[in-house]
Amino acid sequence: MKEEGFATAVQPDIQETSAPVVPKEYRLYFGLLVTCFALWGLLNNMTDNLVPSFAKIFMIKAVDSSLVQVAFYGAYAVLALPAAFIIKRYSYRVGVLVGLGFYMVGAFGYIPAAILQSYNLFLVSIFVLAGGLSVLETTCNPFVLSLGDESTSVRRLNFAQAFNPLGSMAGLFLAKYVILSHLNPATLEDRLAMTPDQLAAVRDVELFWVCVPYVGLILIAFIIWCAFFRSKLNDKDAGEEMTVKEALSRLIHLPRYAFGVVTQFFYVGVQIAVWTWTIKYVMANLHVIESEAANFYIYSSLQLFEVQ
Repeated sequence: MKEEGFATAVQPDIQETSAPVVPKEYRLYFGLLVTCFALWGLLNNMTDNLVPSFAKIFMIKAVDSSLVQVAFYGAYAVLALPAAFIIKRYSYRVGVLVGLGFYMVGAFGYIPAAILQSYNLFLVSIFVLAGGLSVLETTCNPFVLSLGDESTSVRRLNFAQAFNPLGSMAGLFLAKYVILSHLNPATLEDRLAMTPDQLAAVRDVELFWVCVPYVGLILIAFIIWCAFFRSKLNDKDAGEEMTVKEALSRLIHLPRYAFGVVTQFFYVGVQIAVWTWTIKYVMANLHVIESEAANFYIYSSLQLFEVQ
């Protein structure tokens, strides 16, 4: 009798573990979501390198060039919560469409910003682009969890998140070999001595290469957007409906959540601050150009991923 009881008790666990990690009907969409994980990792780390790039191209102070990060992570602060209510009100699929849409609009904004050589327009485009990434991050994590049996949801999410650091490393190499390597070696003094036409010509080339990776990735984003637009996924969050005020009130009164948000704020803030100024610090102390200083950034990132 004990053996029969034991067999009955463990049978549900055996059935749960035998469920496929990603059911066949969801594999295409899972693969597209994995690409999104890599995409925002790539763009996060590539954008860090715009700080030294714009400081040189537009001949501005370090504090002014750091507005790139204010625009980028400011978009995360502003749009992450609205993104949660978009997917609650509509669906995860709509969240992906909105996120990719914002990214594409922001990336296209780089083109007029480069033509007009306008730093302020670049900041606006970065804000819109990062807003799209914020919506994507908020959407894709629970979306991946929903694509299959609950017993394998954590395995799906872990697999998808493994592609985020791969995208991050790709972003570092793209920044080094596409953006930083095409910066003109002319110093600030050299640029100040140029005529307006000469300076404009130098900036045209540099800003063109700034645009290349961001605009080039629009094609990938558009393919993913079209696939989800045409899909018939019924992925609406079936959780409890509540107002923004009710949701915030409930979250604030959860100590682990509240302290977790504060901890994450300082952790990400310190990490971004260090990596933002790594290239400028190396340049100032070793007297090397941006593309060479980027090697130290790449090495430090590799060490971090190794620790994680």
